[in-house]
Amino acid sequence: MHTGAPELLLLLLLLPHSGTTLLADAASSGLFDSYAQLQFRNPAGLGESRARDTITRKEQCVLYSEIDNVTSVNKGWDVGAGVGWDLGYPYLAGEGGALETPPTGIRSAVPLGGMGTGNFELRGDGTFRQWCIESQSPGGGAKLDIGALDEAVLGLKVGPKAALLRTLPPAGLPGVAAIKYEGAVPVSKLTVADPELAQGAELALFAHGELIPWNSSGSMTPAVAFTLAVHNPSEKALDVSLLLSMPLASQPHTARLPGTRACASQGGASPLACKAACDASPSCSAWSHQQAGTCHCELITGGVPQNIFGACTDPS
Repeated sequence: MHTGAPELLLLLLLLPHSGTTLLADAASSGLFDSYAQLQFRNPAGLGESRARDTITRKEQCVLYSEIDNVTSVNKGWDVGAGVGWDLGYPYLAGEGGALETPPTGIRSAVPLGGMGTGNFELRGDGTFRQWCIESQSPGGGAKLDIGALDEAVLGLKVGPKAALLRTLPPAGLPGVAAIKYEGAVPVSKLTVADPELAQGAELALFAHGELIPWNSSGSMTPAVAFTLAVHNPSEKALDVSLLLSMPLASQPHTARLPGTRACASQGGASPLACKAACDASPSCSAWSHQQAGTCHCELITGGVPQNIFGACTDPS
């Protein structure tokens, strides 16, 4: 990519079965300009998440909110309304231990997805949250949040340098110095603020579903597009890549209940060993790897039960 040549790299995530991703070179100055012209009303400067930030959670009473990791409809917004319960609410840890309002996009972000197809949020720090794209009973699908989606990542490679689009990436993996978040339904925009990675280029990721005014059928497309808009103003050519990786082999901190199950001792070493044990059993339709307890690997028969949040559990 050379001077003044805007490029678009496109990834498509299909819902609810996110196993298919399509990578296309969508180079088009006209399409690039349409993204570049998007304007958001988020206050400037309030949406920048930095790698040096520390987000802490304070327990406080909330009268109307949604708890983390909603496992069923009866544990959603309706529980506690008018009564209240303690919720771990995110704050930015300031100097001297003071708690400050976190950047825009940390507590909430634009819901991504089609109408009635389920949705998730891409937060201002690059994390996937409020994940509810696995079709189950009406209104009863799990909405996974903290801990369950750490392995769902977007990544960038500019020349020889690569990093995850996360300010606080999983341990041992590189992230970016800062991300600037802007958003309004149905689009979220994450701008990379990392001169070392960008090498003079301007990098902005757009994530959006399809929302067509006065067209409900067209707005029900079960997909989310991730588009990396790149502008290189220098004379130096750059090779730029966009990565989307989803935890499809196993989904951490997620259980499948109920279901008929049997213990498989040969699958107790790891989630992959449990998956292998399920693959070897003709009657196994799903599996659940428990990090604690008497049985580390349960093979489930008779169908795939609903998924709910379950700490220290890895199912598929």
